[in-house]
Amino acid sequence: MKVDVEKFFRDMANEMGFDQRKVDEIKKYVCLTQDDLDNIALLRNRMKDDLPPDFWERLYSNLMKFKDIKKIIDGQNGLTLLKHHQSEYLKQLISGKYDKEYLLNRSRIGICHYRKGIAPVEFFGAFSTYCSMIIEHIQSEMADKELALSIIRSLLKIIFLDLITILYSYFFLRENRLLNAQKDLERLNWIYWMLSEINSLIVRAKDRECLFKDASKILKDLGGFDLVWIGVHDAKKNLLVPVAAAGKKEYLDGLVVSTDPNVPEGCGPGGISLREGRVVVVNDILKNQKYIPWRERASRYGFRSMISLPLKVDEHPIGAILLYSKKWAFFSDAEINLLEEVTDDLSLSLQYIEKKKLAEKVLFTDELTGLGNLNYFMNLLNAQVNIARKKGEKFLVLSLDIDNFGNINHALGYNLGDQIIKKISKKLNQVIEDGGEVCRTGPDEFSIIYYATYKKIETIIGELRKIFEHSIRINGDEVSLSFSIGCAIYPDDAEDGSELMNCASIALKEAKNEGPGSLKFYSKEIFERVSSLLNMEKDLRNAIKENQFILYFQPHISLETRGIRGVEALIRWVHPDRGIIAPFEFIPVLEETGLIIEVGKWVVEQVCHYISKNEFCDREEIGISFNVSPEQFKQKGFEKMLIDIVQKKGVDPKRLRIEVTESALMTDIEDSLNKLKVLNDFGFNISIDDFGTGYSSLSYLKKIPASHLKIDMSFVRGLPDNRDDVEIIKAIIALAKNLGKKTVAEGVETREQLECLDKFGVDEVQGYFFSKPIPKEDCMKYIERYHSDSYFK
Repeated sequence: MKVDVEKFFRDMANEMGFDQRKVDEIKKYVCLTQDDLDNIALLRNRMKDDLPPDFWERLYSNLMKFKDIKKIIDGQNGLTLLKHHQSEYLKQLISGKYDKEYLLNRSRIGICHYRKGIAPVEFFGAFSTYCSMIIEHIQSEMADKELALSIIRSLLKIIFLDLITILYSYFFLRENRLLNAQKDLERLNWIYWMLSEINSLIVRAKDRECLFKDASKILKDLGGFDLVWIGVHDAKKNLLVPVAAAGKKEYLDGLVVSTDPNVPEGCGPGGISLREGRVVVVNDILKNQKYIPWRERASRYGFRSMISLPLKVDEHPIGAILLYSKKWAFFSDAEINLLEEVTDDLSLSLQYIEKKKLAEKVLFTDELTGLGNLNYFMNLLNAQVNIARKKGEKFLVLSLDIDNFGNINHALGYNLGDQIIKKISKKLNQVIEDGGEVCRTGPDEFSIIYYATYKKIETIIGELRKIFEHSIRINGDEVSLSFSIGCAIYPDDAEDGSELMNCASIALKEAKNEGPGSLKFYSKEIFERVSSLLNMEKDLRNAIKENQFILYFQPHISLETRGIRGVEALIRWVHPDRGIIAPFEFIPVLEETGLIIEVGKWVVEQVCHYISKNEFCDREEIGISFNVSPEQFKQKGFEKMLIDIVQKKGVDPKRLRIEVTESALMTDIEDSLNKLKVLNDFGFNISIDDFGTGYSSLSYLKKIPASHLKIDMSFVRGLPDNRDDVEIIKAIIALAKNLGKKTVAEGVETREQLECLDKFGVDEVQGYFFSKPIPKEDCMKYIERYHSDSYFK
C-alpha cells in the first residue's frame, strides 16, 4: 500500500499543534535579529559553491563513529546520499527563510530520527560534529576574523532554532507513544480480567444458553463494549440469528444479517466470519463499504467500530460473536489477539457442551443412580482429552471401589445395597459439584473426571474420604463403609481416554491390594507428594492444638532518618521432629485447607499482644507489619475481626501495617476497596505487597487507600546491573510518589543494592544486609544495639 509521505508529516505536525503560534513561540527562544539575517545573507553569498569533496569524506568518516547513525549511512551509496542530504540541509540552513514551512521541514528530521530509533545522544553527537565542521570551514575561508565570528554567532542561532524544533518533535512523539502505551496497558488489564472471567464461566457452564448469556454479559461489562451479541447460523433461512446479547440490545430489533454472499446483507462482517471462519475488524463503520447495509442503524446508536469473531465446533463455524464500540479504531492488534483467545476458549467450551449433549442422547445413564454409566464416562473422557490437549491443561481421573461391598449385599440384601449406592452417589456429586463429573462404572465402582490442579488434589481426596468417616444409616441399620481409590493424571500417565482409564484401574487394584481405604496414584512421584501434603495437613492441625507456631521479626530501615522504622512479623513452625520449618513449606497447605484463617488470626493476636504489653518494644515510633493471605482477605467479616482484636487489646492501629498482595486485591476489587476503606478509616496502615508482580489496574490503584507499595525482592535482586529491574523500580517509585504513597524495598542483601535504592528515592528497606528474620528477644537486642554507621557510609 502506497503511503502519502507529505500527508503523514503534515498530520504529525497537526497532532503536535505545529501552527503559526507554535512557530512564533519557538523563534522567540533564539532572539533572531535583522543583523543576524544580514549575516546569514552574507554567508550565503560567500558559500555559493559546494563544499570541497574532502569535507564530505571527513564528515562521513566522523559520523561512522556513531553506531545509530552508521546503520543509516553505511553502505555502497552512503557517502553520495550523505552529501546530497546534508548539502540540501545546508542550503536551507542559510536560506534566510525561517518561516513555518522551514520549521515543518526541521520537525521532519525529529520525526524521522525517532521512527528510525536513533537515540537523542547519538543524534546530538552527529549534529554537533556536522555543525562544528561547518563552523571550522567558515573560519578557514574568511580572512576577516571579526566578521567570521559575527556570522558564526548568527548561524548558531539558526542551528539552535533547528535543534529546538527537532528535539521538540522527537520528544513529543516519544511521550505520545508512552501515553498511548499506558492507555493500552490499562485496557489490556481489563481484557485479561475478562479472559479470566470467561475461563471461569467455561468451567461452570452446563449448556449453550447459559454459556452465551453469561459470556455476553462478561464481554460487555469487563470489555468496555457498547453492544455484544452472539448469533448462530440458521441454515434454512441463511441468517445469523441473535441468541444472546448485552448492552444496547435495541440495535438488534429488526436487524438482518445474512450468510448468503449474493446479497449485501450477507457480505458484512458476520456473514464473512461464518462462511470463511475468520475475524473481521471494522475500525471505521461510517467509511467501510462492507457495512453499508447497517451504516444508518449503527450511526443512530453512535457505533464507530466493531469486530466479528467466528464460533466453531470441530473447526466448523456455527456462529459468531459481534462486539461494538462508539470509539473509532477501538481494536488494537493486542486486543484482537486476546479476543481471539476468548473466542477460541468459548468454542472449546461449546464443543464440550455439544459433545456432552450428543453423548447424553446416544448413551444410557445408570438407572439406579441417574449418573452416567461406563459408556457415557468413556465418551466424556475422550472429549475431555481433546479439550485438554488443545488448551494444554491437566485433569484427574479417579476410580473408586467400595471395599467388600459384596459381603454387604449378601448380609443386608440387594435392595438395601441399592439404597447405599444411591446415597453414596449423591454424596459424591455434592463433593465434586462443578469441579468435574461422577459416573457409576460398575456394581460397586465409581469413576470421576476432576479438573483440578495439583494443589487441589489433596483437598478433593480428603473430602471424598470424609464421606465414609461416619456410618450410613439405612432403615435403622448403621453400615460402616470404606473405599479404595486409584488415580491417574492426563497427560502425565496417558494421552488417550482408554489408556488413562486403564491407568486409574491399575492404580485402584494396587490400592485394594494394600488394604481397605487405601489410595494409590499411577505415578509414584505424585502419590508421594500428595501423601506428604496429607501428612503435613495432619501435622498442621496438631500444631494449632499444641501451639507450635512462633513469630520471627525483620527490621524496616528508614532511608530518610537511617533509623529503624518498624519490623515485619513472620511466622515459623517449630516442628517437634523437624525443628524450624520455613513458611514456604507450610503456608500453601494452610491456604489450601482453610487453616490459614485460624493461624492468621493468631498472628494478629500475637502482634497486638506484644505491642499492648510492651513485650516487643516500648518505642512508639516503631510499628509492626504482618502479612494477610488472599484466603484471609476474602473472608467475610475479615475487617471486623481485625478491628475487634485491636480494640480488645487496646492497641493504637497506627502502629500496625497490613501487607496484602496485588493479586489478593484484584480477585474482587469492589469488595477489596470496601474492606480497605474500613481498615484505613479505623487507622491501620496498609501496604500492597509484592508490588509489580501482578496485574493491578492503574485506575483502581489510585482508589486503594494504601500508605505503602512494597517492591518485590525479585526486582531488587537484579540491582545494580540489570537495567530492566532498575527501570521497573524507578517506575514504581515515581508512581508511588505521584499517588502520595511511600515505597518499601524487600530483599536487600548488599551495600550496592542499598546505595542504588537510596539514590532512587526508596523510603524504607529490609533484608539480610541489615538482619535476617530473628526471634523476638534477638530482635529487641538488635534494636537496642542498632547504629546506622554500621550500614551507611
